Amino acid sequence: MLPAILWIALTRARRIALFILLACFAIDLPPAVNGQGTIIKQNSADSLLRTRPKKKFGRAAMELGLGEAVPLVFDDYVRHESWADISFKSMGSNLRPSSWAWDNDLFQTNEIGHPFHGSIFYNAFRSNGYSFWQSAPASFAGSYLWETFGETQAPSINDFITTGFGGVMLGEVSHR
Repeated sequence: MLPAILWIALTRARRIALFILLACFAIDLPPAVNGQGTIIKQNSADSLLRTRPKKKFGRAAMELGLGEAVPLVFDDYVRHESWADISFKSMGSNLRPSSWAWDNDLFQTNEIGHPFHGSIFYNAFRSNGYSFWQSAPASFAGSYLWETFGETQAPSINDFITTGFGGVMLGEVSHR
């Protein structure tokens, strides 16, 4: 019974997330075109937004890695959090698909902290020349890496969803 309810909840969440992603994509409008098919001259601010720098994958991957490592090291060595004391045993346990669960973290953790952390992963790529759609998987990849290799707790389905989608939305807003 519970897996069926969870599957229905995830299906609804996917639909809502897809709608939100498509709405965010609609904001990135193409240049204005007149009736004859020629581009209407844009002001300099618009042209600056449309130019993308060269893609720098190495730098983006390094920033994503720092977005993973800095909070983990801080939580483990400064705050001495028990969930940050990772080992190969905890990583192996978290890699099993059956270990994923729904957590009951506080609202500010799930709805503020996770999207903020996801925006760090997203902007690691967005600020290094990647487009919206090319940067979105980084938010989910960073969330997956954190859930499986950054905590001793079981990976959380709701944290993965909130970090991924929330990171894309908050990341794009902060990028612009």
